[in-house]
Amino acid sequence: MNKRSWSVVAIVAAILGVIAIALPLIFGYIGSATSDRPAGTVAFDPNTDYIPVEALCVDNHYKDNSIRIVKAGDDAFRQFATAVSTPFVATTGEAALTEYLDEGCGNATLLSQDVDEMLLWTDQEVPGADQNKAWLNEIKTYITENGLDAFNAKTADGVKIVTPKFQTFRSWVNTIWLRFTPVQEAQPLVSDRNWEVSAVASPKTQPVPYISAGPDNKDAFELRLNDKNGCLASEALNILDKRVEHISSDDCKPTPPKASDCVGSSCGGTTPECTDENPCIPVKTCLTEYPEFPHGTYPNCKDGQDKSPFNNGDGSTGGGPAATDGPGDKTVLQPTTDTPYVAPPAPAPAPVATPDPAPAPAPEPSAAPVDAPATGCSPPPGMTTCP
Repeated sequence: MNKRSWSVVAIVAAILGVIAIALPLIFGYIGSATSDRPAGTVAFDPNTDYIPVEALCVDNHYKDNSIRIVKAGDDAFRQFATAVSTPFVATTGEAALTEYLDEGCGNATLLSQDVDEMLLWTDQEVPGADQNKAWLNEIKTYITENGLDAFNAKTADGVKIVTPKFQTFRSWVNTIWLRFTPVQEAQPLVSDRNWEVSAVASPKTQPVPYISAGPDNKDAFELRLNDKNGCLASEALNILDKRVEHISSDDCKPTPPKASDCVGSSCGGTTPECTDENPCIPVKTCLTEYPEFPHGTYPNCKDGQDKSPFNNGDGSTGGGPAATDGPGDKTVLQPTTDTPYVAPPAPAPAPVATPDPAPAPAPEPSAAPVDAPATGCSPPPGMTTCP
């Protein structure tokens, strides 16, 4: 094979190599994309999971929003010294998220902010967060060892760009943000964690955000992680400087059933399982539901179960003898030999004990009769006159 032939082979091989690299990016995949995560989780594996086209960075233009100096009254520049970026141009939540991801593809400060925020998430706060710690720590380690400026480069013409490694990292983070659904209207939200940059950061160095000392309560676009049951976790993007805010909202957490919401009475007694951890099944009283059994209760009288007063299907009935023909017929009452219930007579009251009567008092002794009142003489026994 001559040199010309080898040159053709080399060119073809190079073209095929470019196609092999480009196709996954064009169609939104990195790796084999063997699995898609269900709604309601941020768990993501960059080696196997699908990366949406919207998460990919379409250009490598460097964006200097985070290092622009303050110009009062100019919306194109930061409005205060600790701002993470410039204010949002977007006026709806969906447009704001798109704007944030677009700027993120050329702004290393936003990447640092996102990685540090996501590393603080737990599975209890944001379902699936712990499964992302490995690749998030990979990005964090690179930033710690090399600094944010390592993501910046220049073209031959001196135009500032970001590196391919940065674009790869950014697509991973963008994939996580796309799991959230933006609330369309901006609203004042009180954060329990938010980010800012140092007021003395060098205007020539890409600043690294850190956690703010206090909560934020300015207008922001809320981002909600949802599943079929509703909102599971809440983050937000501040409209004034694109800082990320962590929102702790009772409205964005599933509320477990409480014991007070349960019906405590069941057929024949109290439902013992009615607790916050194991809520009871609301039940009904058989006497009210099924007057055919006025003197008994139907054992399966619970919502979601067979509430009919017919055969249970296991050979037993609610008020009659066990059936002998197998499962029994649920369409008719089973025969019964029960006799009508007669209430027993009330027991006679117990006799009340009474105390013995007190004896009559003995008469007091009387003095002997006096025959001679003048002398006070009384004759002794057997004599009629005093001596």
